[in-house]
Amino acid sequence: MALSDAERQRRYRDKRVAGRGGERRINLFVGESAWHALNRLAKHYGVTKRAMLERVIEAEDERVSDALPEPELEDYYLLRSNDR
Repeated sequence: MALSDAERQRRYRDKRVAGRGGERRINLFVGESAWHALNRLAKHYGVTKRAMLERVIEAEDERVSDALPEPELEDYYLLRSNDR
């Protein structure tokens, strides 16, 4: 019996998560100006939109964590481990 589109899509997602450790899915909408900025930045740096988004997020995370004093830094890292 052939799989429905939804079943095929679910299997693909499950396989992707199982086969590539450390990845999480993000499904969201962004404002039009942010969308255009992401496209411009990715083209400027010659990377994918995914790579550009990861680069921006990781750079900001590093900037914030570098600026926090030790007690606040511990609280900040606890936020990282919470998916909510």
